Amino acid sequence: MTTKILIIDDEIDICTSLKEILELSGYPTTYATSASEGLKQFALNSFDIVITDIVMAGMNGVEVIENLRRKNNKQNIIAISGGGGTQPHSYNPNAINTSAYLQAAISAGAKISLTKPFTAAEILEAIHSFN
Repeated sequence: MTTKILIIDDEIDICTSLKEILELSGYPTTYATSASEGLKQFALNSFDIVITDIVMAGMNGVEVIENLRRKNNKQNIIAISGGGGTQPHSYNPNAINTSAYLQAAISAGAKISLTKPFTAAEILEAIHSFN
């Protein structure tokens, strides 16, 4: 059986890079560049794994995870985050850090969390852990 994956991330470069890595590894992959688009894709299709960013405009990834959990409590979810604001001009010393975002994602129901940037080997290892 082929593992189908949905990526939800508002950064198109992340979506296309992950899609390429996953498809080269044999995983049919769909992506959405917003939380609402991702939830629509999830409602229309069956996915074995959802990879979602946490810091996104509009609905954030924690809300996405909570929504997915309501629809399918056993859904395999990987949360990814670089903490947002990666450019020097957006640095805020009082901002919530990446580990806090990812801990919120785990508390909401993500099974695995990865800090951006991560390697192709790390994302593939996370995906393999569900098998």
